[in-house]
Amino acid sequence: MHVILDLHGLPGGVNNQTIGERVGGLDWWYNETALAWSMKTVEAVLDFIQQSGQPGSFTLEPVNEPMDNPDDIGLPSSLSEEASAWLLKYYRAVLDRVAAVNPQTPVMLNDGFKGPGYWAGNFTPDQNIVFDVHYYYFNGRPAGPNNVTEMICADAQAAGGGQPDDHKFPVFTAEWAIETLYNNSLDARKSILSAGLAAFGKHTKGSAYWTGKVVSDEAVAGQGTKQDYWSHKGLLELGLVDPESASGFCD
Repeated sequence: MHVILDLHGLPGGVNNQTIGERVGGLDWWYNETALAWSMKTVEAVLDFIQQSGQPGSFTLEPVNEPMDNPDDIGLPSSLSEEASAWLLKYYRAVLDRVAAVNPQTPVMLNDGFKGPGYWAGNFTPDQNIVFDVHYYYFNGRPAGPNNVTEMICADAQAAGGGQPDDHKFPVFTAEWAIETLYNNSLDARKSILSAGLAAFGKHTKGSAYWTGKVVSDEAVAGQGTKQDYWSHKGLLELGLVDPESASGFCD
């Protein structure tokens, strides 16, 4: 097993949401104290990895979905140019520290919904980087069962785009899910899930579904609840995980 150790939140809050350490706060941005505490956390994680006895089994991701404009979640505008510069300062500090401790430890950089091509030119080919992209279809785009697989294919094909030809970094789809903005259909789940697994498996270095287990009776647009679309455990138990059924999709 290979483990991605993800710092899902940082001191002060990175996106104003429960997934960013602090609801109602964006105080990680431009805050040297918060940055210093973040680096202390990175040090603790690196120490854990080195002391694990299996340091080659870990990747470090220093932040998840950083956004200073979270109302635009899922869109490039969720992260401003000023915030991108601050985030790059943190990324460079993390990369320097990881390289000093163990350069064999990959660092996974979340793209802030801007795409790997936005960031790639800031790094050199010798740096041990993997880009993390996330794709959701319940917000920001008019997605439904009839068109979402087309969006999935387009996202997968574009995921690694825009990187310099002389040093393209690997890209991993570390979060995605099948809930759509409109007309969710229980019967359509298998085809959408299979399409995503096939497309992201072909055009990126695979994917991780968000999330492992969900218990929620919150309604979605159309049929069912959040649990019916977001719980990978539930989808497995229903026999809906079958990427081979989408063989040839998005070639």
